[in-house]
Amino acid sequence: NDDDTVNDMHVTACGTHVVRINKDVTVSAGDLLSSNGDGTAKVQDDDKHTKCKISDTADSTRVYGVYTSWDNDDDTVNDMHVTACGTHVVRINKDITVAAGDLLVSNGDGTAKKLSGDTSMTADVYSSIIGKVLTNIKQETYDDDSYTVPCALYCG
Repeated sequence: NDDDTVNDMHVTACGTHVVRINKDVTVSAGDLLSSNGDGTAKVQDDDKHTKCKISDTADSTRVYGVYTSWDNDDDTVNDMHVTACGTHVVRINKDITVAAGDLLVSNGDGTAKKLSGDTSMTADVYSSIIGKVLTNIKQETYDDDSYTVPCALYCG
């Protein structure tokens, strides 16, 4: 049978970790997260991780993952799970059309854009790549018309 029906989206996350974000920030699945430069936070058993923010710099080399889920424990801090490598959805800017195989970088608004086809591959460019589009089949579309697609992540 050539028709495959997928009832649940399965996410392979070999690089998922907990980070902290300010309490007044709203995030959605696949939003790009980067270090906010405000030091570290004790998150689990003395593990220290960089605090994060939604990526606000185009082509940022500091993106280290995408929002996965909230850490819904009973403490009073805003911890979330972030996926840095493996397969996961990534939120794409509404003005960008992607195809399978496109390399992605930060668009500077929490979404991703494709790496320009005429970009010379320098160390800075390599360090800004967050992943590769696996298929352009939209998984979810948001009110602002941005959307998520499945990607292979290799950021962080």
